[in-house]
Amino acid sequence: MSPQDRARFFSALEKIRQNGELDRLSKLHVDNADTIHGHPVFLAFHRVFMNDFASALNRADPGVSVPYWDWSLDATNPISSDLFTNNYMGGNGGGDKGCVQGGPFANWQMNIDSPHCLTRKFNQGDSIAPFWPPEALLSMQQTCSQYGALSSGIENGCHGAVHLGISGDMSTMFAPNDPFFFLHHGMVDKLWYDWQMMNPDTRFQMYDNVNYNDPAVSADDTIPGYPNMHVKDALDPRNGLCYVYVKSGSSEAAKRLMQEVNRKSGQNNGPSSTPTGGAPTPKSSDGGPSNAPNSMTSDGPSGAPNSMAPNSATGSNNA
Repeated sequence: MSPQDRARFFSALEKIRQNGELDRLSKLHVDNADTIHGHPVFLAFHRVFMNDFASALNRADPGVSVPYWDWSLDATNPISSDLFTNNYMGGNGGGDKGCVQGGPFANWQMNIDSPHCLTRKFNQGDSIAPFWPPEALLSMQQTCSQYGALSSGIENGCHGAVHLGISGDMSTMFAPNDPFFFLHHGMVDKLWYDWQMMNPDTRFQMYDNVNYNDPAVSADDTIPGYPNMHVKDALDPRNGLCYVYVKSGSSEAAKRLMQEVNRKSGQNNGPSSTPTGGAPTPKSSDGGPSNAPNSMTSDGPSGAPNSMAPNSATGSNNA
């Protein structure tokens, strides 16, 4: 993610904090907390929630890039990630309350769940316990053959490790107060998407309650907090939500993904065109592999492409 795109993203975040959209998102997450966690709808809800966030940003600044963080690349020593520097997301909180004091969100005042400063309290004091590395994520994706198994594995494993590692607001149900929430859940959604791309003929329709104690579920179920959205509307983001991730977690998923990008390109621009928002071959835009972002191409809420992109270790950006 280029410095210019990063500054634009931070500016859009400040705008949705000031116009109340970030409060709306945090309150929606709090109000539905008991139904969207510990249940099969976990992944589907957060996919729609991320799209809601992207739409809010695009209303503030049409076409702004919407990044995700591949934290698996920083798994061994998360605090070494560039994202925890003041040029990116800022670091640990300070003082008795753990208020964030550096970076673009320094001294942010939040309203949900009650008035307070944005807080972070790393779970190992000045450092963060390790996250799940890429090989562990890929093993989970290859082992899980049903939606529920993947959803519960993500929610109760790698997903929770990041929330608890950063802590502060991130360890509460008003975690969307912290922009790290959206970078993190972009990655969570990508893990589901990569798994779907490993067997796209069946997995983009797959929804079940495996590994959950819920009664039978249906893709026709309404998504909590979004009365006009059903689970089936979130299962395939290539349709409806209109996005794909450019870089996937396995070579087979990457191959299938690029086939899909080319197919979409052929539909929109003719068989020889490349998709709007990015060329098939990734390139670095941050001055080298230590800061290069990954990306997602999307039609966005107004038809403008946007990218889900930064990571702090290695990767590529073709948005």
